[in-house]
Order: sequence, then structure tokens, then C-alpha cells
Amino acid sequence: MKKSSKGRFLGILGGMGPEAGIEFAKILIEKTPARKDQEHLPFLLLNYPKVPDRTAFILGKGPDPVPEIVEGLKIMERAGVSHAVIPCNTAHAFLERIENKTSIFLYNMLQESFLFTKEKLKVKSLGLLATKGTIASGIYEKYFIDFTLIKPESEEEEFVHKAIYEAAKICEMTRAASELKKAAFKLVEKGAEAVILGCTEIETALRKEQFPFPVIKPMEITAEKILKDFKGEK
Repeated sequence: MKKSSKGRFLGILGGMGPEAGIEFAKILIEKTPARKDQEHLPFLLLNYPKVPDRTAFILGKGPDPVPEIVEGLKIMERAGVSHAVIPCNTAHAFLERIENKTSIFLYNMLQESFLFTKEKLKVKSLGLLATKGTIASGIYEKYFIDFTLIKPESEEEEFVHKAIYEAAKICEMTRAASELKKAAFKLVEKGAEAVILGCTEIETALRKEQFPFPVIKPMEITAEKILKDFKGEK
């Protein structure tokens, strides 16, 4: 990543999907050890659903989302944002292209999740729940180089994808959680020692769920990293 991780004004580029940006803001607030309003971290949440579907582009079925992501970042630049997070795992497949077009320091949820997993979890095999686009992009293989990734078979991948697009993305979180929880357990049955919730909609649906195995949550991990970086800079 470019630039220093120290800064003064955080941006959350949401809208991919809209529930995920709000969820990231909620996680950030909940994890702040604040006793009064003034102890919370100032941030700008921009809900920007104009960004074309990331999976559709990766699969060759839709327009490039990068120009609209960059436009959203430009809006935040004009508002004074110096550091930002994009709560969308699939969008991280384009992070190198995006970084070159903005002055904003961008947190990398996948990189932060890899560092957390390597430091905190004594596991070698990880299950990956994600969109078809994230899986097809190979972005998790790029970052989680020290681990064996176990992904759903084609039929199970379709099941997960439908749970995201036909339940979570239309805010039917109870149904999404039930289906995604089943998919997580199937990955453990196939040998995964922990499961990555590699889509912000999955993490939104399953954040309150309890599992008898470790679950890696990129939004929560990144929120904790941001709070650590911004400590004392309010």
C-alpha cells in the first residue's frame, strides 16, 4: 500500500452493496472504546450504489466498475477524506488500478485479514465463502499465500452466490444466514480449519452467528486496524 497509515479523516465507500457500508460503520462504532460521543472516530460514509456489479465484470458480463469507484473516491477527496476503506471483497481485485487514481490511502481488507490470520490463528487450511467474482479473480490466493484455500464445489458455489444475490443483497438476512451457515459447515467437513467470510454481505448476515470453529471477518479485522491507526488522532 502507498503512503503512511496515519491520518485524520476516514471515509467508507459503501454501496457495494448498501447494507455492507452501513454494517462497516456499525462495526467501527461498536468496536470503539468510547464513553461519550466525542470519543468516537469522525468518518464519512458515502453510499455510492452507482458502481456496476464487480462479479459481472470479472465474469465478462458487465461494465468495468473501476471508473465509478474512482468517482466515489473523488467525491470523498473533495470532502477532505485522507484514508478510506471499501467494504467489498470483490472490489479488492481492482485495488492496484484504483490506488493509482486517488490520493486517498486505501485500507486493504484482504491484506489485513491475512496478517491477522497468520498472527492469531494456528491453522493451515481455510474455507472461502465468497461471490463467484471473488473466487474467479483469484484475489484470495494472491494474499493468503501461506494457506491452503478450500472453496465450494461448483454446485455449492452457486448455492452461496444465490444466498448473497437473492437473499443478502435484498436484505433478507435471516434466510441468507441460514443458507450461508450451512455452506460454512460444508467447508469444514471438507477439511477447512477456519472459514473466511469473503463477502461483506456474508459477514453482515453471519456476524452475530456462533460457530464451533474460527471465522475470519475482514470487515471486523479492518475496523480494528483502523481504530488502532487512528488512536489519539481524533
